[in-house]
Amino acid sequence: MKTFSPKSQYQHQLAQLIKVLTGRHKEYYEWLIGRAIVNELTNMESIFTKEELDIFKKYKIEKKACFQNAYKLVTHNPKRITYIEGILMYGGVQIEHAWCKIDDKYFDPTAYYCFGKTTLGDEYNEIIELNDMDLYKFSALTGVYGPYIVEYYQEII
Repeated sequence: MKTFSPKSQYQHQLAQLIKVLTGRHKEYYEWLIGRAIVNELTNMESIFTKEELDIFKKYKIEKKACFQNAYKLVTHNPKRITYIEGILMYGGVQIEHAWCKIDDKYFDPTAYYCFGKTTLGDEYNEIIELNDMDLYKFSALTGVYGPYIVEYYQEII
């Protein structure tokens, strides 16, 4: 039996859930807890120039469309920006969410353009990181902009 030392609110919740699961469900949640990395987000204004921020604004970043928003930034800037998908913790509630990374800095275009904030919740737990080619593959496979965590898991198992 695997034991986990939770480092985040999300991992703690999963560790509690794992105690009552068996079989494939347990294996999946063990995989999630093992992959979860808390990302500290940076305000986009400290990463990008005003000109870049104005260009990104033209991508029509929308509320309730985090997967599509992150997808747009990555596919328009494939050499610079990486797609991150995981779990946003908001008041103890797990929300599937997507944000981005450039170099070693993480940022949330939905939080910035739709709400004028750096973050939308208490904790961002990265599960998968995808480049533009991965995004094209998973969007063609699923017909949606995300989430892709389950498909990613199924591909590697």
